[in-house]
Amino acid sequence: MIDERGFTLYPQAWLDDAKLTHCSLAAKGMWIDLLCHMHNGDPYGHLVFNKKVLTKADIQKLLRITNQEVFNSAWKELRDNEIIQKEKQSGAYFSKRMTYEHGRQKRSMSEIKKSPLFPLAEEIIGHLNDVAKRRYPVNRENFELVERWLKEGRTVKEFKIVNEVKTAEWEGSAKTGIWIRPSTLYGDKFLNYLNQNPNHNLMAGASGRKWKFSDYYTTQQHSNQDGKNAR
Repeated sequence: MIDERGFTLYPQAWLDDAKLTHCSLAAKGMWIDLLCHMHNGDPYGHLVFNKKVLTKADIQKLLRITNQEVFNSAWKELRDNEIIQKEKQSGAYFSKRMTYEHGRQKRSMSEIKKSPLFPLAEEIIGHLNDVAKRRYPVNRENFELVERWLKEGRTVKEFKIVNEVKTAEWEGSAKTGIWIRPSTLYGDKFLNYLNQNPNHNLMAGASGRKWKFSDYYTTQQHSNQDGKNAR
């Protein structure tokens, strides 16, 4: 059940947000206030109230900022860094992350398992478990971490590169070993981790096999067949 009294804020995601780190404290303060107002928006996560789409001037009044220079400066930071976004059709300002998080709360595991991306998530997290000797489930949270990047065009092979590169870097230390988990590996820093060694040759997990395919096959069947051929 969704609790309409509040919304989920992930502290680490806030701190790790690459775009938000470029904003001043004033812009960050404006953004957290706007998130609170968007929580009451209709549609959820939008600056729309009683079917009225708020303009920039309306938003300034909503925030009770009388200093025009302060408002313009902070607003420009949020817009330039694509923190607050604007729908082309309606013209409404909204939070992409807030609308996404709200929508994901309505999804059940039975719905998720029907997704064509679910087998790929199973493969990715299964590979992480093999490499890191863990037992992470393909639950809603972990699936949606994987789903986000798959929808942005990332590949199973790239996930496996991150699994192997970061496990090799972090294992063996009590401090860094706890970071070998889907929420860290597939969070906002996923591309940073990938770019550490994007040409990494995939070795193997528990089976000790070497992955030799150079291209990513989009079906589980092809991936499994390639794996058999590479043994």
